[in-house]
Amino acid sequence: MFTGTSPSLTENTPFSAGDPLAFNIHIKPTDPNPVKLFAAAYDVEVVTGLFHLENGDFDQGIIDKAVNDFFAKLKADENRPRSHAVNTIMPGDDTQFNTAYAWVDGTPEHRRVTHEDLEAVKTGAETWVVLSILYYVDGGVTHHLRRCTWLTPPGSPQSIWHMCGGKFPDSD
Repeated sequence: MFTGTSPSLTENTPFSAGDPLAFNIHIKPTDPNPVKLFAAAYDVEVVTGLFHLENGDFDQGIIDKAVNDFFAKLKADENRPRSHAVNTIMPGDDTQFNTAYAWVDGTPEHRRVTHEDLEAVKTGAETWVVLSILYYVDGGVTHHLRRCTWLTPPGSPQSIWHMCGGKFPDSD
């Protein structure tokens, strides 16, 4: 879900210049068992040149590079101290969300949407790739829910999200 500025503080509002580039990722178990979420990683990658192929297709190599960048960040962070808290999500109406942010390279700051970003995502010169991995236990078995999607022009909440494919691993 888009996280643009909204006077009513609602989700799925288009971005305005100055908003953090971020998307909420919702989690709702459908199994009858409680799910224990014990780790997660989220990221937003900004990519350019995705739609430059002559036949109007997209360039899978650019998506694969965004995936490689995501896993490189995870590898670089693997020795960072982490909380070992477990969050249990109950079946039924219990839901949770986490927010995937784009970051300013080499800093702890969130990237802010610019007027140029808004124009570029409308024309297809730029797109946003949202990546996430959730590690959870369901019925005593550890699973990895992996998701990678990219947004087609015009880059609005009504636009279509595509699965990344390519190098992004399947969930287990």
